[in-house]
Amino acid sequence: MTLSSVQKNHTPVKPDTPNNRPSVPARPPIDQMPPIDRIREVKQDFEILKSPYSGLITRDYLLAIHQGRSAATPPHTPRQMELAGNILESGLFDKIRGKNDGISLEDLKPASVDYKALSDYDLLKVVLENFDEISGGDTYLNFKELEQAAGKRPSEKSYSVATIGSADALIERSELWKRVDIGVGFLGVPGHHDSRADKTNFRHVIAKLDPAYVEFEMRYAFHY
Repeated sequence: MTLSSVQKNHTPVKPDTPNNRPSVPARPPIDQMPPIDRIREVKQDFEILKSPYSGLITRDYLLAIHQGRSAATPPHTPRQMELAGNILESGLFDKIRGKNDGISLEDLKPASVDYKALSDYDLLKVVLENFDEISGGDTYLNFKELEQAAGKRPSEKSYSVATIGSADALIERSELWKRVDIGVGFLGVPGHHDSRADKTNFRHVIAKLDPAYVEFEMRYAFHY
């Protein structure tokens, strides 16, 4: 094989430069992200956003980051500065801060859950666990309160990360919410479609969605 034939058959390898690397999708603007996605970004940047003094994400340190006054090395990026300001200005900090007037990594752990990927059964269980937080202790939970918990309506209440994520996911499942809304009424008959649900409705639908219950029903129907 001659040198000229090798040169003809050889495909040159492009140098590894920024222009030749696969493009990474740009992250959406922070002010256009749902609250649960902003919380996930805070969790991702926790080590950078936490105060070096308390180990928590605090109001004062977020303000220092936003204003470019932190002494962090390396310095915070423009996006981190914007995120810090958004968490404060949107009220999200006050909604998820822990007992020590700051946000700990423990407070943010539920953000690792992909609530939109949960089964209907598992999602309703999470919402039921946080029912009182969403309803404010009332007997009924209405759709407006779900929207407030998801950050789609203004609210003065504080919500855990799990509450925010599960409420946001349930809002997108209109058929599931309708099923919980109707639930069960007196003597086991279907209830009313009135944009609210109590814990009994949630438990009724969860029981119907329980894999063990579904398997039992299928066996019963087959047997008879």
